Amino acid sequence: MKRTILEVSVFTISLVIILIVSIGLIMDINQGRDRSVNFKIAITSVRKINDSYDVAIKLTNLGRQTAEQVTVEGIVNDESSSITFDYLPNDSSDRGVLRFTADPEQFPLRTRVISYRLP
Repeated sequence: MKRTILEVSVFTISLVIILIVSIGLIMDINQGRDRSVNFKIAITSVRKINDSYDVAIKLTNLGRQTAEQVTVEGIVNDESSSITFDYLPNDSSDRGVLRFTADPEQFPLRTRVISYRLP
C-alpha cells in the first residue's frame, strides 16, 4: 500500500507537534521542581534626615517561589534595623527603607534576609 504525500505530511507534522509538546512538558516539570527563593538586596540611596540616615533598599525575588513575611536586616556599626515585606512573588521586587543613627557611608553596611515564609 503506497502512502500519498498528504498522508506523509500530516503524519510528519503531527509527530513534530507531539515532540514539541512533550519537550515543553518535560522542561516545565523539571523547572517546577526547583521552587526555591533567591533574594537580591540592592541599596538604592542613602539620605540624612535630621539625626538619622535612611537607607533605601530594593529587594528582588529571583527565585521561582513566592515568599511571604520576608524580613531584611541591615547592620551598621553594631546597630541593626529591619523591615518586613508582606508578599514578594517570584520574579518581582519591592522597596523599603532601613533607618540608622550611624552613617552607613562611614561604616560598612551589611544586609541579609533573616527570615521568610512560604505560602
